[in-house]
Amino acid sequence: MSAEEAGLFVEKIRSNAARMADLIAALLSFSRLQRGQVDLRRVDLTALTNQAWTDLAEHRAGRDIRFDLADLPPCQGDPALLRQAVTTLLDNAVESTRDRAIARIEVGHRPGPEGFTTYLVHDDGVTLDPGQLKELFTPFQRLHPTGTYQSVGMGLSLVQRIITRHSGRIWAEARPEGGTTFFFTL
Repeated sequence: MSAEEAGLFVEKIRSNAARMADLIAALLSFSRLQRGQVDLRRVDLTALTNQAWTDLAEHRAGRDIRFDLADLPPCQGDPALLRQAVTTLLDNAVESTRDRAIARIEVGHRPGPEGFTTYLVHDDGVTLDPGQLKELFTPFQRLHPTGTYQSVGMGLSLVQRIITRHSGRIWAEARPEGGTTFFFTL
C-alpha cells in the first residue's frame, strides 16, 4: 500500500469517526429532550434569532445571503432549547440555499390559531416535494441523497421534539416558486 492510499484510508476513518460522533451527540440530545425539564420564561425571540444567526457566521462565510428578520413577538419558553431549535432551522435554510448565488432567508410571524403566534423561517433554496414533507421530522430521515448535505438526519427531529415539549406544533410547506417555509407555534 502506498503512502497516498494509506492517507486516504486514514482520512476515511477520521471522517466516519466524526460522523459517528455527530450521530451519538444527536441521539443523546434526542434522549435528553424526553425527560429533561423545560425552563419556561419570557424569551425575546428576535434577540435569540439574531444570536443564532451570528453563531452561524462561519457556516455562511463567503455567501451572499439576505437575512430578513422581523420584530418577533416574545414567547414563553426555554431559552436554551429554543435557541437550539432556531439555530437548526436557520442552519438548514443556509444549507438548502447553498447553490444560490444570492440567497434569501426570512424569519417572521403571523397570527395563529386561538390567539397564538405562528413563527416562520422561509428560505428560497431547494424546494421539497410536498409528498415528502410529512417525513421531514422522522429521525434519521434524509430527503436528499447521501453526500448532498452534511447531516445525520436528526436536526429536524430534535426541533420537533423541542417544539412539542413547549406544547407547540411545527410543520413545513413547499413553495411552488422555490424554497421551503417552516412554521411553528409555542
